[in-house]
Amino acid sequence: MKFYLSLLTALPAVGWAQTVPDLQAKVTALESATRSAQSAGDNAWMLVCSALVLMMTGPGLALFYGGLVRRKNVLGTMMQSLF
Repeated sequence: MKFYLSLLTALPAVGWAQTVPDLQAKVTALESATRSAQSAGDNAWMLVCSALVLMMTGPGLALFYGGLVRRKNVLGTMMQSLF
């Protein structure tokens, strides 16, 4: 029993001594990866996707509201949704 207690008390000291430099190295690597991930291509792709979603909203609403009215009023409702 004493052996296990001494082992349990010694493990955190050994573990912390080894993980602090590893933790600092991991934080440094993570920071450099974060800086390199912010590129112009990522920003451009997000802008393109946002523009596609915005362009999809108008026709999507027009088709949705056009389906809620009678057949003879579909075109008028769709045009009102687009404008």
